[in-house]
Amino acid sequence: MKKRILIISFIVALCLGGGYWFYVYAWDSSAKVIAKEDELTRTSFLKDKRAVIYFSTTADQDINGDGLSYAVFVDENGQAKSVKMKGLELGSVTKSPNQVFLEDKNHIQILGDEYKDFQMKKSQYTGERSGYIKGKDLFFSIYNSGFSKKDGYNSDVRFGNKNGFQTGTIPSYIVASGQVGENIYILTNDPKNPKEFNLQEVVLNNKVGIKQLSKFETKDEVNPDSQVLADQYFYYIIASNASIDEHNKDEILLRIDKKTLRLDTLPLVHYSNIEDVRSTIVYNIKQSAYLLNGELFYIDGLGDVYTFNTKTEQVQKKFSLIDADKTVLYYNEQVYFRGNYVYYFRDNPKNNKFSIEVYNLKTGKLETHQEIKGINEIMTQVTKKGKSIYAYSFMMLKG
Repeated sequence: MKKRILIISFIVALCLGGGYWFYVYAWDSSAKVIAKEDELTRTSFLKDKRAVIYFSTTADQDINGDGLSYAVFVDENGQAKSVKMKGLELGSVTKSPNQVFLEDKNHIQILGDEYKDFQMKKSQYTGERSGYIKGKDLFFSIYNSGFSKKDGYNSDVRFGNKNGFQTGTIPSYIVASGQVGENIYILTNDPKNPKEFNLQEVVLNNKVGIKQLSKFETKDEVNPDSQVLADQYFYYIIASNASIDEHNKDEILLRIDKKTLRLDTLPLVHYSNIEDVRSTIVYNIKQSAYLLNGELFYIDGLGDVYTFNTKTEQVQKKFSLIDADKTVLYYNEQVYFRGNYVYYFRDNPKNNKFSIEVYNLKTGKLETHQEIKGINEIMTQVTKKGKSIYAYSFMMLKG
């Protein structure tokens, strides 16, 4: 009997000890990567932050209002520190010279020189694009909000700064968008007429204004695979044919002349005998392409980088991201272009490690690789809650 009591006592002590170990070490380990409120309000919070990645649950996980998101900041040593928020599928982060704009479905935070926190009256569930207009000192965020009461479609726009935010509405369904300098572009489409598109400019003053730029019709049904880009002479949108089989696909470039408004459809990439053509889908259509010195760069879901020369119209495969998976569709990979570089945020399935890689766009060479510590702890906590989060936005704050 005494032996049995001793065994039971030993087991209880072991369980208590294990629970204490888990509480002190495992729980504390995850707590270290969550930024406390007093940290966020400090003007020094962004000082050592190199990058920020936005993760969120999907809209269907927010049916009961329990969706969640994380803005994960990565410091110069590769350590993650996250801001926990409510969910917003396809949400974005953006920045001004000294501030970072964060959002969730009904909440906006501005971090940096002066911390600001705004509660929004109307909830959003699907993001489209966020950005900053320097000349007007305005942050903005556009959302595909849903069907209107009049059998139309509404896309809401939140815009403002540290003095407050207001909301306006675009009465259209947005299939692509882009920001070039101070200009915000949207490509809208009526699902009842899938081959007809409107290219418009969004003008933000005291209210949301829309300026019509071009209306065009494509020969076949197409799906945009990039943001709207523009140079001095043309608007550019990369798209794929909607009517393809599971092994073949054509990627095309839609080019609209700014003066004549003529649409040119130019071949970009032809995929043939791909095991699953879905693997070519870009990491994020909001930042899959880039214009640099007369070359349009495009990165597909295979990690292959193509260029289109805007003068000669020559297309070439420039280089490939090292060890990018070419068979499986992943959700935690993003790219971000700046200057002569493309930054690749990845979750490597071979070692289950997150990292940021920097490639030189001129040479195609991998210049730096930095592992990130702390994101797996966040993922573990999310999984324990029965949820899944995915990367929807990635931005470098410094080199």
